[in-house]
Amino acid sequence: MKTNLLHLCHSRLILSLVAIVMAATIQLHAQHQNARPEVSEQGRTEFAKTQAKEIAKELDLNEADAARFTTVYLNYQNEMWKIRPKNHPRKGVKADKITEQQAQEYNREWLRHQKDFCDVKEKYYNECCKFLSQRQIFKANDLERKAFERMMQHHKSAKEHGKKAKENKEGKSPVNTPRRSRTQSKN
Repeated sequence: MKTNLLHLCHSRLILSLVAIVMAATIQLHAQHQNARPEVSEQGRTEFAKTQAKEIAKELDLNEADAARFTTVYLNYQNEMWKIRPKNHPRKGVKADKITEQQAQEYNREWLRHQKDFCDVKEKYYNECCKFLSQRQIFKANDLERKAFERMMQHHKSAKEHGKKAKENKEGKSPVNTPRRSRTQSKN
């Protein structure tokens, strides 16, 4: 009788430990799935260099102005990265789920960030005015916006591809749904 009770306690202890380990593993896996990989500073710099060279080429800049533009553009991008919010405070927040005070705090924070972004843009606009024409600056802004849109589209399609791959792995794919035969679809 004593050994049965000891065996039962031992089994419950093992089951409890297994449950704790499984819960921790699931939690870590969920955090890993939701984590947005942070781009390294070196990766951002290389991307910005490539983008600056492409814009300089499109603007048909001479070698000296292309080098100057690249330096200014890299400094601009670095400042923009420094002031961007690390964790967006509004992400996932619904307007009907917060107080008026919280909404005011979110709005003021958003306005502060927008002002910071505008200040940096104005600083580098003034710097570019020293060696680029207004039309060149206009075109550079347009090229940068289009490159950003392409990058976001690529990010969106990669995210959708990852979601589809996850669904396939979990068996939620349309591939796993039964297909109707041709004779069934005609009826």
